[in-house]
Amino acid sequence: MPEQIRVSICIIAKNEDSNLKRCLDSILPIIHEPWAELIIVDTGSTDRTVEVAREYTEHVFEKQFIPWNFSEARNYGISKASGHWIMVMDADEQLHQDSLYVLEDLLWNEKYHDNGSIFFSIHNYYEKTYKLFTEFTQPRVFRNTGSPIYSGDVHNRPECPTPYLFATNVIIRHYGYMFQGKKDLFDTKVKRTLPMLLKNHEANPTDLHNLTHLVKQFYVMKQYDEVIEYGDAWMNLMRGAGYNEGWFSFLECFQQIAFAYGQKQDGENILRVIEECERYSHRVVPLYFVAGDFFATQGEQDRAAEYFEKGVKCYETEGSPYEALLTSNARMMLPEVLHWLAVHYFRNRQYATAGGYLNEAVRINDGRMQLRWDIWNEAVGKKNLVLEPKRSRRKAG
Repeated sequence: MPEQIRVSICIIAKNEDSNLKRCLDSILPIIHEPWAELIIVDTGSTDRTVEVAREYTEHVFEKQFIPWNFSEARNYGISKASGHWIMVMDADEQLHQDSLYVLEDLLWNEKYHDNGSIFFSIHNYYEKTYKLFTEFTQPRVFRNTGSPIYSGDVHNRPECPTPYLFATNVIIRHYGYMFQGKKDLFDTKVKRTLPMLLKNHEANPTDLHNLTHLVKQFYVMKQYDEVIEYGDAWMNLMRGAGYNEGWFSFLECFQQIAFAYGQKQDGENILRVIEECERYSHRVVPLYFVAGDFFATQGEQDRAAEYFEKGVKCYETEGSPYEALLTSNARMMLPEVLHWLAVHYFRNRQYATAGGYLNEAVRINDGRMQLRWDIWNEAVGKKNLVLEPKRSRRKAG
């Protein structure tokens, strides 16, 4: 392969003309370099995706895959690459601009050359204000060995040669799950994905990777009975799995199963799911927030505080880099949890504790939610207090 091409950026796309330009503009300083090439595989667009792609690169390939298979499409694009590195992006993604120079350094700095796979931070946006997102790390850069990298037809997974480099300061924003006001887009993705996951599960019920995504799919669809049904099967299957670092990418299911039980007002099974999760990790922060929220709605405020504080402590404790493989919205949930704890302790007249939680909530909130400072206003704040009733006094006769 020509040494002068340092990186091949490979993208697959179909009917993404509204997203592709944003994606390509975000990496424009790199794809204009003589040491980079951009490869786009269009898999059957009926809009202007191909025309947009050709504005940025001559390496545009049109090929349909029937039946649809993500891995085949990705590997086809990778087979056209001549770069020393393969970097994978999706058309509905965008490279954070602060990451550009960090990424260039990763691709050229000699001390990184022996790394087999490089992981980036993925911010998965899910509402219109672009303030709320889940986050996880995912392998996106691989050595180009000339061999296929991906396998699996739905939620494809790459072969990740070691050693790993976790470059969490490189951030990719993903917009593919912003379904607000886009029911047709949501329905299209469900109709494409769910039948494939169910078919794969029927053919191979012990495929943990496929079952993980099946549970997640039902959770996104808010079909909580199915989340519980397949979730119990998933927990049984997890018990027989051998330990590997990739476990953390699966553990999101515990949160989703617990949430489903919460929708059934089933606290006993929420605690059972927490106990099961702790066989593998005590670091699934949102799981404790789910339990805290459940007990808060049941009026068990002290018990809710116990689980909220356990989640906060887990979040603030540094763990293994592999834990970042877990898809988590803990950072998004944290200001609201801290605010709840502030109000809880204020009502219990533990003002120093309440103030500490509220200040931290404001510090990390970043304008995402409206936090109430009014509890520190004496006139308004007294309305939040449970005061002892005044005793009436009788005048002596």
